[in-house]
Amino acid sequence: MEKQESLYFLYVIKCNFKDLNFIKIGKSRSLKSRISNIQTGCPFRISKIFTISSEYEDEINGIEKYLHYRFQEYCSNGEWYDANGYFIIDFLNEFERINNGDFSWDEIDYISDEIHFDSLEILLHSHKYIFKTVNKVKGNLIYRELKDFSTFYEELIAGKSTFY
Repeated sequence: MEKQESLYFLYVIKCNFKDLNFIKIGKSRSLKSRISNIQTGCPFRISKIFTISSEYEDEINGIEKYLHYRFQEYCSNGEWYDANGYFIIDFLNEFERINNGDFSWDEIDYISDEIHFDSLEILLHSHKYIFKTVNKVKGNLIYRELKDFSTFYEELIAGKSTFY
């Protein structure tokens, strides 16, 4: 197992307010402090946290930039997205495309008008990203690998648990 200090993280944070669901997509090198800062600035409790990691910063940067570009239509504010309706299904489908490297040169060329090509090159290769849930136990982050995308989907839409 790789040391957490040597990894870069893409995180997906879910917050709930009444019947509304919000997702924040971001990146960090220090996930624990980033989560703490997000909770401090978020008016709602963080209910779930998911992450993928890589030892390569360019991979995480490219995926984050692409996801922000791809989900502009769902954006409610900054990196926060309205996770109601089709967002979660679209997100899962898009992440499967990322894992499969299911992008054409034409798509990348079109997107590169918005995002620099070097950040998008990651989309041309297949990957084996697996989401992990993140829980906090006695001040430490505990990671649990999810079996597959359907498990990620079930965890993401499941009831309102609370991270803190």
